[in-house]
Amino acid sequence: MKKIMGLITVIVLQTAILSAAPIYTSLDVVYNDVKLSMDGESLILKDAYGSVIEPFIIDGMSYVPVEALMKELGKGILWEEQTRTIHIVDNQIESVKKLSDIPKSSFSGREAVYPIIGQITDPVGVEYTDGIIFTGDGDGKTIADIVTYPLNGEYSQLSGTAFLPTALAIVGYVNKNPNSQISGYTNLADIKIYGDGRLLKDIPSLTRADVVNFDLDITGVKELKIEIRAYGSTVFSNIVALTNLSLYSSSH
Repeated sequence: MKKIMGLITVIVLQTAILSAAPIYTSLDVVYNDVKLSMDGESLILKDAYGSVIEPFIIDGMSYVPVEALMKELGKGILWEEQTRTIHIVDNQIESVKKLSDIPKSSFSGREAVYPIIGQITDPVGVEYTDGIIFTGDGDGKTIADIVTYPLNGEYSQLSGTAFLPTALAIVGYVNKNPNSQISGYTNLADIKIYGDGRLLKDIPSLTRADVVNFDLDITGVKELKIEIRAYGSTVFSNIVALTNLSLYSSSH
């Protein structure tokens, strides 16, 4: 049995502030013929080039490459750079498309829905350059912003992030202070996402401190509907953001 000691450099990401620079540290890694099995059958992990990847040990804990493991288990894996998040999905991913690239089929509400061409900032200071914002004047108790998108059953997964932005600077949206801090606007929002009339995601009472990530199974969904009710100022526009809205096509 082989036992090889070595030093490697790994990246440890700060989780409290996603925009912070990574911290580099050196750790002792032990390769000691660690094997994997599931239900009595051996699992041989390989990288994208077909080379075998061996698990290793750091401080008595075994580490396994998640991408290679998920492939063996028939799962897909997605890396979201904006939020430093690893998404594990049901199937192997074949293609990705942005929801904002699909023309909406209908909209109803007080104002409009805008693609993010520019940037917006979430409550923890992370900036986003992709997604959509909803705007509407007044009290969301009586009127909701509703937008629908034709998906035609072509996608299996929808991921995204919801929050009430603290700042924005995007093309196409005009208000009295479009590039200013907007902390005086929306204070609370309810978000519902439907697939062919079935509720897929309910985010009630989203506050100005919340950042909500979601992954939804939309296999076979022909029409996606997003309903936003924003509560805040009756003078300025209520603004709710859905960012990094990615549609995934998968092999089965």
